[in-house]
Amino acid sequence: MHICRYLYITASALEITAMDKSNSSSANKLTVRLELVNKPGVFARVVKVIAEEDANLGAVDIVEVTSPRVIRDVTFDVASDEHGQRII
Repeated sequence: MHICRYLYITASALEITAMDKSNSSSANKLTVRLELVNKPGVFARVVKVIAEEDANLGAVDIVEVTSPRVIRDVTFDVASDEHGQRII
């Protein structure tokens, strides 16, 4: 069985909750829901962290956009659960 974890991370990254989804195509994919400030460069900093941790960025889906915030689902490949936890 392959599991993809969906995490909801607030802009402050203080509250993280997870649930399993068993229909993912790879056990090495992690999907996070990010609520970020809607300003230039904020998402670029997130992507930089993913790249610096040697994770391969996959899908990026915009869930909601408002003036103060953007919510995105971001999927990336990880080597292990520990690797994914280090990134988030």
